[in-house]
Amino acid sequence: MPAYPLVIIIATASLLGALVGCLTGLVPGLHSNNAASFIGNNPGFLLMVAGLGVLSTDDPTWALVASSAVVACAVAHTVANIVPSIYLAIPEGDTALSVLPGHRMVMAGRGEEALRVSVTSSIASLAIALALVVPLAYVMGPHIGLYGLAMTLMGPFLLGASAYMMLKESEKGQGSDRLGGWRGTAAALVVFCASGALGHLALFQAGLVVPLFIGLFGVPMIVLALQRREEVPEPGPPLMVRKIPGPPWGSVLLGSLAGSLVGWFPGISSAQATILAVPGGAQETDDMEGARRFIAGVSAVNTANAIFTLVALATILKVRSGATAAVRDLMAWEVAPWSSGIAPGPDIVSLLISATVGGLIAAPITILVGRRMEKALPVLSAKWFLAMVLAVLVFMAIVTGGFTAVIVLITASGLGLIPPALGLMRVHLMGAVALPLAIGLLV
Repeated sequence: MPAYPLVIIIATASLLGALVGCLTGLVPGLHSNNAASFIGNNPGFLLMVAGLGVLSTDDPTWALVASSAVVACAVAHTVANIVPSIYLAIPEGDTALSVLPGHRMVMAGRGEEALRVSVTSSIASLAIALALVVPLAYVMGPHIGLYGLAMTLMGPFLLGASAYMMLKESEKGQGSDRLGGWRGTAAALVVFCASGALGHLALFQAGLVVPLFIGLFGVPMIVLALQRREEVPEPGPPLMVRKIPGPPWGSVLLGSLAGSLVGWFPGISSAQATILAVPGGAQETDDMEGARRFIAGVSAVNTANAIFTLVALATILKVRSGATAAVRDLMAWEVAPWSSGIAPGPDIVSLLISATVGGLIAAPITILVGRRMEKALPVLSAKWFLAMVLAVLVFMAIVTGGFTAVIVLITASGLGLIPPALGLMRVHLMGAVALPLAIGLLV
């Protein structure tokens, strides 16, 4: 048995996991799934540090300690990963669509406001998701079993939501720099189908997540920024000394609900859930309030989704992320541990507390790092720096999957340049996930 109280060891492991999650969120190209996989396969070092040198894999509590670090890492990542998205235009799948709204706010001198909206929304979503854990586990889990019915409706729902966004293009007027009317909808359909075909090959056949989303959303932003020189605004005074509006609570609530629901289902990204919950902010406009709503929504979806992938594992033993795969393997669950009874058992409660620790630790670190990046905006927006970032993205693609990943990156980048060239919303590029997933569910 460990020489220190188990609660202290779990708290230490959660703290370590949260710090790792901040690192994976703040550094482009790293993902909490990679960290979760590493901890799951090599728990010895973490256990030695968290147990202050006395806990090992021979102790019966080691699996819960390592799992606590994995869960804290996953939640901390959802708080911190907004920083490279809004300041460097380098997205991952969950924050892909927040690149454009975040960039708009940064170029309007409101980068720190976007950062604080995101962090506040994530923490609020964490609280909302924890409050929904028991009722949603009861409804979706084995007690009522709504999960099975929802799975049969998910395919039509995804296609219907995507069609709705395409039809929105017809509302735009025809202009020299954009398509409108039926031409806009037709072009959106082509982009949606093309990205769906690419997503099927890149994601569902080759598993190349990083080059796909960097190509669809990151590279086009950098290429366009290199073509036109935007004047970088001077950062304003710290938000703590000037009055600002609070986060858009309606978007936070809707995002939290959307994230709580999509956490149960395979392959549905947080970006897609945000489109459904807060559609307006994804549009290519200068509406700052729409950008705030979208950033709040995507941040809330991300964090709630991380909580409910854990709940789905605990109640129906379904793996929905790399973190939950690591937890399942560490805990060696062969039967869902929360398949009976209304209240979760002590192990599940412990993991939920670790998730809370992850979010609370990540919040101040994310704001601190984001404020430093806000001050460095003149450097971050310089053409030489953008060219260097572009080179790093290519290198990341090569490391991720070699020559195949480079082909995916180039193809996705070309496709990602089409919507801004035609004046279409970039949301249609999410067909990379939505179309193959919806067809798979229908078939």
